Amino acid sequence: LAFTDDFTADLVSNEELIALNQDSAPRSAVTGQRTRNGAWVWTRKLGDGSEARLFLNLDDKTTSFTWPLGRMERIRDVLANADLGEADGLEIELPPHAVRVIRGARLQWDEKKGNSHE
Repeated sequence: LAFTDDFTADLVSNEELIALNQDSAPRSAVTGQRTRNGAWVWTRKLGDGSEARLFLNLDDKTTSFTWPLGRMERIRDVLANADLGEADGLEIELPPHAVRVIRGARLQWDEKKGNSHE
């Protein structure tokens, strides 16, 4: 990788992305679904019960869409190594030829404590 740009070097050395790839769950990603806006989405259930989602825009223009999760999840942007909070859906904007990898962990409501947890 001596002649690699910074983006590619960061991508292949991203520890969270490597962990998703090496996850113990014996399942591969579900075949991609195409959104109405032309982006592709792949989903993989992970060994700890969370889900990884890869959003890919192969188009020559930016695309934006909402991806419903159907439940509250703790959301993490894997490529940015950033927590995004809790949500039951994702607002996704992808520039041309871009990818975004999101990990979501299902939240359960703890009535005794009045808060949510994984």
